[in-house]
Amino acid sequence: MMNLQPNDTTGQAGSTGSAETFEAGLRKAARQPETAQADVLRRILARNAETVMGRRHGFAGIEDAESYRRAVPVHEFHALRPMIEMQRASGQPVLSADRPVTHLPASGAVRRCDRVPLVAGDLAYRAQAREVAQRALARESGFATGRVLDLGALAGTTGADHLPGLSQILDLEARAYILALLWLGHRDVTGIDAGRLESLDLLQGVLGRHGERLLADLETGEVSIADRLPSGLAAAARDAIAPDDGRIEELSLVMAQEGVLSVASVWPSLTVVAADLTADDSGRPAWLPIRVRIVDTGCELSEVRATVAMGLGETFLPLLTEAYFEFAEADAVHPTPAAFLGLYEIRPGQDYQVFVTTMSGLYRYRLKATVRVDGHVGRCPTLRVRRHDLQAKLAEQARLQASQANAAAGEALDAAFADPPRFTLLGGPRKGTFRLLLEHRADVEPRLAEIAAAVDRRLRRASLAYDTARAGGAEAAVTVGFRERRPASARQSAQMDCSAA
Repeated sequence: MMNLQPNDTTGQAGSTGSAETFEAGLRKAARQPETAQADVLRRILARNAETVMGRRHGFAGIEDAESYRRAVPVHEFHALRPMIEMQRASGQPVLSADRPVTHLPASGAVRRCDRVPLVAGDLAYRAQAREVAQRALARESGFATGRVLDLGALAGTTGADHLPGLSQILDLEARAYILALLWLGHRDVTGIDAGRLESLDLLQGVLGRHGERLLADLETGEVSIADRLPSGLAAAARDAIAPDDGRIEELSLVMAQEGVLSVASVWPSLTVVAADLTADDSGRPAWLPIRVRIVDTGCELSEVRATVAMGLGETFLPLLTEAYFEFAEADAVHPTPAAFLGLYEIRPGQDYQVFVTTMSGLYRYRLKATVRVDGHVGRCPTLRVRRHDLQAKLAEQARLQASQANAAAGEALDAAFADPPRFTLLGGPRKGTFRLLLEHRADVEPRLAEIAAAVDRRLRRASLAYDTARAGGAEAAVTVGFRERRPASARQSAQMDCSAA
C-alpha cells in the first residue's frame, strides 16, 4: 500500500533549479517511482487542503492512494468548469491554494473559453521539462548550435515568454505576426521548438501572407498592427525589435528573389524542429526542407506535461515528480476505485486511460489520451502517449468565432441606434460565417447595408487573418437580414454562451 508520509528519499525535481538538476531528480525518482508518486500526492493534497475542493473532499485526512480514490471522484472538464470559473472570477482558493497565472485551452475544448488553470509552480516545471528535452537534443544534434525559436505561445502550451502578454493576444494570426516580427531580425536560428507541428504551419503562413509588411515593420521599428494588440504590448514589441546587422538587406534580397518569405528562406541554418508528435496526425509539412529533422520531445497537454524525452526522441519518461498519475484499462467506462493502478503498476502490452492530479487544481482528471508502456528507466515505465479528441486545430482557432461576430454585431447596433434592435446570431453555410437576423422595425430596414458594413469593419479590426482574407477578395463573413416575426423578450445570440477570453 502506498502511504503519504513525508520522505526525502526521492529527491524532488521540483520547480526550481537548473534543467540539469531537474533531470537528475527525475532519474533518481525513477529508481523508486512508488515513493516519488506518494510524495507528489502528499505535497499536492497538503498544499490545497484548505481550498474549497480540499475541504469538500477532506484532503487533510487522506492517508494513502486508496483513501484518495475513495474520497475524490474522477473529474472531466465539464465537472470542474464551474469551479474553474468561480476561482477565475473571484481570485479565491477554490481549486488551488496558489492563484493561477494563466489558463490554457482544455484538451478537446469546443469553446474558446474552456480553459484549465496553471499555477506558477507547474509553469516553472514545464519550462524545465522543455529544457531537459532541449538538452537531450543539443547533445545529439545541431538543435542549439545557434538560437532556438520557441513557438509555445502559438501551440497553446507553455513555451518561452518572448514578450510578456504575447500569449494573451486572442487573435492567433496577430500573435504569430508579432512572434515572426521579433525573430525575423535574427539569422542564426538552428532549432525550432514547435510544440505542435501546426504552429510551424501557422508561422509559415504568416511569413508568406505578410512578408512585405513584416519587412517594413522591421526596417522602421514600428508595429503596423498595433491597434490589434492589448494596451502596452505594441510599445513592448517596438522596444524588442532589434535586427542583426545587415539583416534587413538579407531579407529584402530573399523577398526580391523568391517573392515571398518562408521559414526555410529566412532561417537557412535551421536543422531540427522539436515537437510533441502526439499532437499531430498530419505528418511532416510538405514545404519543410528534407535537411530539417523533426524530433519528438514528449507529450505536453494543456492540463499536464505528461512525458519528456530523455534521449533523441526515443525514451519518454513521465513527469513523476510533478504530477500524480493513475491508470485504468482503456476500455473501462466507469472504473471502480479498485480498478485503478499506479504508475509503478502498469505493464507493457496494455493500453491505459490516464488520470492526473496536479498542483494547479486538477484532481483525478481524465486526460484525452491513452498510454502504453514501451520500456523502463530504473523501475519507472516509459510511456508512449496517444492523444484523442484534441483541442481545435490552430486553423480552426484562427477562424472567426461566434463570440467575435456577436460582439461586432452588438457594437455596430449600439453605435447606430439609440434603441438598438434585438438580434439573433446563427451559423452560416460554412465554418466561420454567420447570419445576423434583426427584429423587423421600420427604422432598421433602410439601413441593412450600413449595418452589414459596420459589422464587417469591426470584424476586420478583431481578426488579422479575416482582414487579410477580405483584402484579398474574400466575401464578408456575416450577412444581415430579418428574423421571422415572432415575440422576443430580449436580445439573444444562439451561439454565444461564453466570452472569447
